[in-house]
Amino acid sequence: KIYSRSGNNSEAINAFQEAARLEPENPEYHFRLGRSYIENGNDEGALLESRCAIRLKSDVAMYHAELGVACLANERYEEAVSAFQKAVHLDPEEPRNHSNLAVSYYMIGNYEEAIEESEYAISLGPDQPDVYNRVGCVYYNAARYEESINACQKAIDLDPENPRYRYTLSLFYIKIGDYERAITESECAISLKPDE
Repeated sequence: KIYSRSGNNSEAINAFQEAARLEPENPEYHFRLGRSYIENGNDEGALLESRCAIRLKSDVAMYHAELGVACLANERYEEAVSAFQKAVHLDPEEPRNHSNLAVSYYMIGNYEEAIEESEYAISLGPDQPDVYNRVGCVYYNAARYEESINACQKAIDLDPENPRYRYTLSLFYIKIGDYERAITESECAISLKPDE
């Protein structure tokens, strides 16, 4: 866990692999290994470890949510919907589960459900910028550009130092033809994270 928090993902993977080898019936090690795999780009490994954690302990919402993230990364959108539905069932008050379910619904073409889940996610997590950012993306992809801009702006208001939100907002401005604001947001994103 310490390696994971320090950003040393290779060491985290090694540590969780060893922990899972020593205690293969401990779902937390499989869950954390799966999360480390996602952060390292090993999406297939993340799927396997997330499923293993669920097989060992199926009543933990976080495990199902992590499986959903792995399914999204592997473009297994129907499975992502199922995983996030289970996460929502187990923890209906977690806004990120709803916003991820919204993204999953969008990916399978269920736009109305995506928007409903998005709006519900905001009602649960009005102080969580990542929820607004995901919701903004759902609105954007549903061609509801003004709402997408408003949601992304709210994410920035809550976390002005996050370059990802600024970059996302710049894309929204490009779509509506407001190139001046798009450039401003892009430049701001670059200034916040110049090495990427």
